[in-house]
Amino acid sequence: MDQSGLPFDDVRRLISGLEPLQHEFWQFGEPGEQGLFLIDQDRKHRVPSRPLLVLFAGAHAVEAEIMGDSSANWAMEQVSNICSGDSPINRKCEMLGFGFKVFDLALELPVGNISREAAMDEKTCTGTIAFGMEAIAGGADLLCIGSIAQRACFSNTALMHMLGIPITAAFYGKSDKPLADLNDKIGKIMSLHQHEGRDALELMRRLGGRETAAIFGAVLAARTQGIPVVLEGQAAFAAVSVLHSLNPIATRHCVLAGSASVTNQVGNALGLPFHSSFERELSYGESVLELAQLATGSNSIQMPH
Repeated sequence: MDQSGLPFDDVRRLISGLEPLQHEFWQFGEPGEQGLFLIDQDRKHRVPSRPLLVLFAGAHAVEAEIMGDSSANWAMEQVSNICSGDSPINRKCEMLGFGFKVFDLALELPVGNISREAAMDEKTCTGTIAFGMEAIAGGADLLCIGSIAQRACFSNTALMHMLGIPITAAFYGKSDKPLADLNDKIGKIMSLHQHEGRDALELMRRLGGRETAAIFGAVLAARTQGIPVVLEGQAAFAAVSVLHSLNPIATRHCVLAGSASVTNQVGNALGLPFHSSFERELSYGESVLELAQLATGSNSIQMPH
């Protein structure tokens, strides 16, 4: 990105200057068929030759305080297992022929406690967006994006609500805390940051994690490079919601994958196709088998309504 005045200026300029897609990346089956297919510019079904899974790992101070544990330690352990090749997701990617990248986004330094302050300043948020844009360098013809961020429900839920995206308690994920307590805490977080209005980038830097900002950058870079994207997980859904709020045509290359209770909420709100064959909560990268099926034709894709 070019350098200009305020850190967000270049991001806004890039997004506002996007042109409509020259051709659609995803096509629904003919009447009587089910499924969604990855297609080329001639509208022919194609199988990706360079699919890539990218995971971004982040940590949140507010989660550790409220839930009484360290999400950073958990995320560090997951990243370490992946880097050593001992994680099941490594074997899945190898079996399916997926490239695989994982990025540690300063796990030792969680973003600010959003119950008291902004998660990031504008410079940090913009730098993380830029990092996400660079993270997909090297080439891909299908990009699958998720996150490694345990218990990030406060950040993502508050951000989605502030963007005006209607979501239910299913978006929170698993928790041993009473639902009323979670809702009360999220309500207080939203009250603290509501004076910022609904400027999407400002909300993301105040409420989002580094993984959300990095995914935002990766999705934006894929859009400028004409790469179709499949997204999974809370942080990815929050990131694409921010991008959609800024310019809806910036997300037309995306589909959503994950548990039905979550993907249908976000997919319908954003008008994006979604893959929701699982009723259970998915672990990071667990839907990679489903993502592979998306590229070749799946019978569990639903149109937003």
